[in-house]
Amino acid sequence: MVSGFEQLGRGVTGKQSERLIAECGPLVNRNTKLVDEDGKCNGIDVYGLSKLMDYLEDYKPSEPFLRHSILGQNKPLPFQREVRRYYCHPIVVWTVAGIIIANFIVNIVEKEIDADRSHLKYASFWDGADTVFNVLFLVELLWNMYGYGFGRAFWESGWNVFDFFITGVGVILLAGVSGPISQLKLLRAFRVFRLFKRIKSLNKIIMALLASVPGVANAFVILFIFFCIYAILAVELFREFGINGTYMTDDVDSLSHVVSSITPRGYTHGIEYYGTYTRAMYTLFQVMTGDSWAEAICRTLLFGLYQRSTLAVSFFYISFAILTQFVLSNVIVAVLLDNFVAPPPDGLKDPEVTELIEYVKAEVAKAPRPQLAPGDRVQDEKMVELELSSYARGAVAGAVPLFDAELVTRRVDRMEQSMLRLEAKLGQVLDKMIKLQALPGERREPPPIHLGKPQGR
Repeated sequence: MVSGFEQLGRGVTGKQSERLIAECGPLVNRNTKLVDEDGKCNGIDVYGLSKLMDYLEDYKPSEPFLRHSILGQNKPLPFQREVRRYYCHPIVVWTVAGIIIANFIVNIVEKEIDADRSHLKYASFWDGADTVFNVLFLVELLWNMYGYGFGRAFWESGWNVFDFFITGVGVILLAGVSGPISQLKLLRAFRVFRLFKRIKSLNKIIMALLASVPGVANAFVILFIFFCIYAILAVELFREFGINGTYMTDDVDSLSHVVSSITPRGYTHGIEYYGTYTRAMYTLFQVMTGDSWAEAICRTLLFGLYQRSTLAVSFFYISFAILTQFVLSNVIVAVLLDNFVAPPPDGLKDPEVTELIEYVKAEVAKAPRPQLAPGDRVQDEKMVELELSSYARGAVAGAVPLFDAELVTRRVDRMEQSMLRLEAKLGQVLDKMIKLQALPGERREPPPIHLGKPQGR
């Protein structure tokens, strides 16, 4: 049951689960065999779990904004709940995702084969495609806003605000504006970010990145401090290198060589790479990324600064590379990975569980449910997990559809009928086996056949 609630985004502890089973199980279960002779409930069947989730949705709705709208509190728009359910349907979600990807591909193709804005070859096609995509995105935005009842809850989501801004820019461009405001077309490239809202797996990545910002920021501060320290030292140590336009190197045979220190840009080596604090910072960033720093930056100083004494230059660059590339960079990666582990859903608190139990008792007392006959069968745990998985797949970026208890009940009834037919067929097989054993010869008892009673949760 704990895993079932977690799949539905409603976490409960093991102790809370035991309370719900013990106190709510007898009220919602269809299988009376789940209650022993002492009156203790040992599990909850799929029908009971669906009813319990239905009661939980009424007591603590996953999307409370469905009860309200721009008309006021507890005044939803006509068919608002149904509009929201269809908007969150996987088919609609992947259709919108396909449209976003198609728009992104069209933008890529446009910049590849028709990049010159002053002499467009297929201007009519690009304008037509942009108009179609803008209209589709506008319809999708209005659909989403209607599901929120055009109320304040829509603006409480950052993804909704981003959708409104990007789609609003597209609508403005449809009016054929010109001048500086026409540069808003550049924002079309950011439409692909809307995928992070529509596809749940991508949304988890973005939310994990946002959740890791505080920890990563601390790691970046430490990294920045080390950069500052090494940049200050680099300016002090290396700024005057080759200041006269040349520097001298000594090889192992004590032969001296005079080498030009003028860079392709006309500066001396020390001035170009370490002339100021900001230049030293950029040079050290190049060192951290491994962008040919060993040959262009380090070796020049290694052979020409102190000739035969290479210890200072070697220690400077090796210590910097170890600290930045091997230590602090991995710390940042570790912080990111730590936040990618999905946290458990916000669980119900003990007082909320108590209130839920009282709510279920009150609701059941209003309309008692009929119980199954003692010989009837109910679903097993696999069916429960199947129903919960199909329910969880309908959740997209935090939007959870309503739990259809009647649909689950019909499936349970069909499963019970199938079990009865299976028992009848097994009985026929058993009769044939008994008849075969009645033939002349050694008589053996047929092996027992165990149907196995499904266990509830």
